[in-house]
Amino acid sequence: MKKTTQRYTRIDPDLVRGIRKLEMEELDKIRKLTQKELTARIFIGVAESIPAGSPVELELDLSDKGVLTADGIVEWVNDGVSHEDATGLGIQLFAIFRPDSAGDHPSGRKAAGISGEEDNEIRRPDSSTGETEIERESEEDGSIVPSSTAICDLFESLLDAKVSTGPGSAVVIDPETPLAAALFTLEDGTAKAIWLSSLETIVYVGSALAVVPPETAMATVKSAEIPDNIRENFQEVMNVSASLFNKAEGPFLKLDELFIHPEPVTEDIMMKVAGAANRVDLAIRIADYGEGTMSLIEIGN
Repeated sequence: MKKTTQRYTRIDPDLVRGIRKLEMEELDKIRKLTQKELTARIFIGVAESIPAGSPVELELDLSDKGVLTADGIVEWVNDGVSHEDATGLGIQLFAIFRPDSAGDHPSGRKAAGISGEEDNEIRRPDSSTGETEIERESEEDGSIVPSSTAICDLFESLLDAKVSTGPGSAVVIDPETPLAAALFTLEDGTAKAIWLSSLETIVYVGSALAVVPPETAMATVKSAEIPDNIRENFQEVMNVSASLFNKAEGPFLKLDELFIHPEPVTEDIMMKVAGAANRVDLAIRIADYGEGTMSLIEIGN
């Protein structure tokens, strides 16, 4: 595996007036409107629980210099294990906007550079630690398949339930086996990943999102008839899960198609699964509901 070190500028948490998670579609629009992406990486010691891979919007209050809005993507969520004094978010910035300016941004903001004074203000030492930088060392294998930890973090934030994963059996596409197949593509339609989910995974995820009673979910699994609300909930989770494949340097993936039992999986999907460049098979357990399986597949060129 390739070992990389990323350096983040520590931002004084007192400067952060707000942080919110963006929809991936919002960030895609922002990336198109900015002439070039920033390369700045910042670390903010905040308590917000936002999964890695999520696009975010920050409001930075520079007092007499005004408020700047920065958009980026969470690269790193540090729980204090690797850096005991540094619980927070590592974010790569894509663009900086001035909320009070008219411009091309979808919300009316104008893309802006920052002055030297503003840059110095943003980079002032963290008031709680006095430090200006933090380093993160990581290993990358070049695959876009998300880690089981990232999957758990995202699902727990969506379902508000304890989620655990481990090695599992492969989800096999078979006309007699109820399952879901999600296809993730680039903006130009190039297929890059497929996410297969067993009937149990579909039902337990969809049920947990809407807080459907566990006994009702188990009865649904037994009948193998998936109600519309469970299908819609599962689709919502898959749509958000596109962020798990995304890295700060891009390109970004989106959910393109989703086939849920009894819809038949297309021959094209089956061929792509057969020619997988990389595949990870996992068991997923959702507290109070039960266990299902899923297979994450990276499509070869």
